[in-house]
Amino acid sequence: MNKLDLDKLKSSFGVLAEHMFNSFALCEIIWDEKGEAQDFMFHEVNPAFEAMTNLSREQVLGRRVSEAIPGILEVHPELVTTYGQVAKTGQLIKFQFRFSPFGVWYAVSAFCPMPGFFVTLFDDITLQKETQEKIEAAKHQLDSIFEHSGLGLTLIKERRLVQVNRQMTKIFEATKGELENLAMEELIPDPSDQKRLGQESYETLSRGETYKTEVQLKTLKGKIFWARLYSTAIDPQNLEQGSIWNLEDITKERAARAQLAAESNLIQSILEGVEDTIFMFELKDGRAVRWNKAFSQISGYTDAEIASKKAPDDWFDEQDLAHAHEALGAITPGVDTRLVMGLLTKSGEKIPTEYRVKLVSYETGEGHYLLAVGRDLRNRRKAEREIHKKEQLAQQYLDIASVLFVALNATGHIILINKKGCEILGASESEILGHNWFEEFLWAEDRAEIEKVYQQVMGGEGDLVEYYVNPVRTKLGETRLIEWHNAAVYNETGEIVGLFSSGLDITEKRQVEEKLANSEEQLRTLLSASLDGIITIDQNSSVIFWNEGATRILGYDAQEILGTSLTRILPERFQAGHLAGVARVIREGRSTMMGKPIEMMALTKDQREIPVELSLSQWNLKGKTYFSGILRDISQRKETEAEALRLTQAIDQVEEAVFITDLKGNLIYTNPAFKYCPEVFPQALFASKCLEDQDQRSENPALNKISHTLLDGNAWAGEWVNDADPESPRYFELTISPLGKPSDPQFSLIFIGFETTQRHLQRAKSIQSQKMEALGTLASGVAHEINNPISYVSANVRELGHYLAAYQALVSLYEELEPFAQENKNLLAAIASQRKIMDLEFVKSEVPQMIKDALDGAARIKNIVQNLNEFSHNNSDGQEWVDLNSALQQTLKMVWNEFKHKSLVTENYGVIPNIFGNRQELTQVFLNLLINAGQSIEKQGEINITTRELGDQILIEIKDTGKGIAPKDLPRIFEPFFTTKSVGQGTGLGLSISYGMVKKHGGQIEVSSELGKGTCFTVKFPIAWTESMSQTKETP
Repeated sequence: MNKLDLDKLKSSFGVLAEHMFNSFALCEIIWDEKGEAQDFMFHEVNPAFEAMTNLSREQVLGRRVSEAIPGILEVHPELVTTYGQVAKTGQLIKFQFRFSPFGVWYAVSAFCPMPGFFVTLFDDITLQKETQEKIEAAKHQLDSIFEHSGLGLTLIKERRLVQVNRQMTKIFEATKGELENLAMEELIPDPSDQKRLGQESYETLSRGETYKTEVQLKTLKGKIFWARLYSTAIDPQNLEQGSIWNLEDITKERAARAQLAAESNLIQSILEGVEDTIFMFELKDGRAVRWNKAFSQISGYTDAEIASKKAPDDWFDEQDLAHAHEALGAITPGVDTRLVMGLLTKSGEKIPTEYRVKLVSYETGEGHYLLAVGRDLRNRRKAEREIHKKEQLAQQYLDIASVLFVALNATGHIILINKKGCEILGASESEILGHNWFEEFLWAEDRAEIEKVYQQVMGGEGDLVEYYVNPVRTKLGETRLIEWHNAAVYNETGEIVGLFSSGLDITEKRQVEEKLANSEEQLRTLLSASLDGIITIDQNSSVIFWNEGATRILGYDAQEILGTSLTRILPERFQAGHLAGVARVIREGRSTMMGKPIEMMALTKDQREIPVELSLSQWNLKGKTYFSGILRDISQRKETEAEALRLTQAIDQVEEAVFITDLKGNLIYTNPAFKYCPEVFPQALFASKCLEDQDQRSENPALNKISHTLLDGNAWAGEWVNDADPESPRYFELTISPLGKPSDPQFSLIFIGFETTQRHLQRAKSIQSQKMEALGTLASGVAHEINNPISYVSANVRELGHYLAAYQALVSLYEELEPFAQENKNLLAAIASQRKIMDLEFVKSEVPQMIKDALDGAARIKNIVQNLNEFSHNNSDGQEWVDLNSALQQTLKMVWNEFKHKSLVTENYGVIPNIFGNRQELTQVFLNLLINAGQSIEKQGEINITTRELGDQILIEIKDTGKGIAPKDLPRIFEPFFTTKSVGQGTGLGLSISYGMVKKHGGQIEVSSELGKGTCFTVKFPIAWTESMSQTKETP
């Protein structure tokens, strides 16, 4: 391959490779004498190659791989063999291998762009490989935990027991074979419990929460017992994958606390997803002016507390403040500044956050706000999240259990502890892991004996005690009584290398009476601390419980309201209905309003009516009925809803199309304007799948750029082209803004767009018109410069021809004198010699032809100059009413000999009006188009001539089945001197002159073509224009 070919090859890949995320290398195979690949040389690499290998372009380009990476072919000889096969056969291959010099795994694709060369694309997949190994290790650990847990554990799919551990067989007095594939309902004797358990667990697990309940179960032998169940979904978004259930026999505990069961259902938890925080404050005084719910949640402050703080001083520590003040001093309007700082929450936690800060001017222009959009940096990258998810799943099996899980190695050091274990021992995970169990968590009097037995078991000299009870010492020096279930941990050779134990804390069972006596007071304390108002009334509607939350909302102290009627906080119009409703529930026993949120109006101490949300529950104690309600002030929510309604109405009035989608392109919202222009929807963006999968790459770099911009949390704005119809593309100005984080299920995209197709077309026409005008000016100048000298040349050559003719006549006369000079033999010999030297006969025959050729060339140049003049000047002389059908027929006769042997001509002349114009110029246009059609047909083809009237225009179509015009040449075919014909077959002026002549007649000339199928030229003349021109010419 020569250098030019190599440069073309490198150039063809250069732009694409420059913006690829994959590492790219273009290489040439080095062959030995036998034609076997022995090495390869780098010719081009991209930036991703440099970043991934830590090798610069200078280190590799023009060098063999054995020189750039010494020793590589000794470690990986298969590389040169594999790449040689690709370069020789053109075969595409894909493979994975661990690259020893760098210690990383690569996924490689290689193909052959031309013989002897190959292109390799590779990605670093080390993280995926490590993730896979960790997942396998976690799975092995989970299987061991599952089987040896001291509690009953089961995997349930589609309400059937799929897998059970050994403890489950003991609890239900059955074998694994009898339990596995058994329906849950067969273990729950009460049908109402079956229905409740199914509905509650589904709703709770769907929200990603741990489901907890207590229910009566029965063994396969019919024994009834009470159990506490904990359940966690493997994947809340796909419950079909199943859930893990933890079972604990609480029959004895249940009997001890039965009398308080009616008071245990008042706890409410609210989970809310975390989104990017938005915070805006006045730059001059730090006063907060706007923030979102996510900011309130992350900071831990109420809206009133946030409003009272000054930014940035009250939100960051001294170290971050110095950085913040330095950055704020350099910030400029309209430019985003990125900062990473730690947000100080109300609890004192410092949350690392990435901020995108922008200076926003007042509407008056006299000051500035500072807008800060923050993203919590505690989230892990995708691979880290995957690892974390698997590790978290393993930890879930441990943490959802209500027992302690601990694992010891052969020396008695702790290598695993679960959340419950940390809680029981009163220490964090870091304070426990790695410490010696016997020294840290056993009392001195028990330590020696237990450690001795443990060492005997580890040494294979004693038997493992599966069940026993002993006290442990917590980090705080307290004693907890633990009931242990032990299982040995074996290595691959069957040796005992550690102990895995589950321990149930039975300390509380010994103290249950004391706890039961204090439980009611603890419950009252919890209810009093609630931010919501919690009110309890008896069946006479008298208030018997009133917490501080109710005081904050309604203004009454507990002393003022206890013992009085609840109607005191109700507007008068609702009082009678409330009393009647209480009486009806007492009479009928139940109400459909229980457990459902109700919106109503409440009356405060200062007689203001405020909107509230009320959740009611009914309970019975000692034969009496009581009602408890959780009251929440929703004034602010109502104001927010009203503001949202106003905003929606405003969006519905704008002319721009506004619509919202999810990452898959499913429409969530559209305004009315979208319905009139659905083509603004960017179908190609969603079809590329780049938004759904961050690792997905599109062949269109623009789509990759848009996707990365949006997934990074940034807005994108620019021109979007809908080319679903290539003949009529649509153009739009489009702005796309992300809402939320891509990892959130609620993540969505907001689109605002309006069509600019007409503006785009007008701009294109304007550019073409200016271009043709400039070319006309150029043509006029060139014609003027050539015309004068070519006139001199033509005149002189023509006169030279006249002189030559006279000279030849004189020579002929001299030749006639030769017979009369026979006696002068020397003179005759000299004449004969000179004739031979001059080759007089050749000169006499060829020189006239040479002069004729020179005159023909000058005439051709003059014709080109005349064509240039016609292209650059509007000459309206000689205008008349022209019959276009007749002009086409006459023109066809003129060129018939050009293509009568290779073209079938079809004529379809419609009834069309005459136009007012120059017959000669119009004939010239048709002549040029017909000649082009004939020359485009190389062997055999068809030419179709059609005329018709369409609306207010006359259309002339000349269509051929020739070789067609390349798409890249179509925009230039009307430019002077541009031609696709071979040298000598055309000047490149025919179509440009035709374009000018048609435009002079107020018309348009258009072209459409497809390679290999043919070309169609369409000439359009407006009827109204020709009539107006006729009237103009006839006016004196």
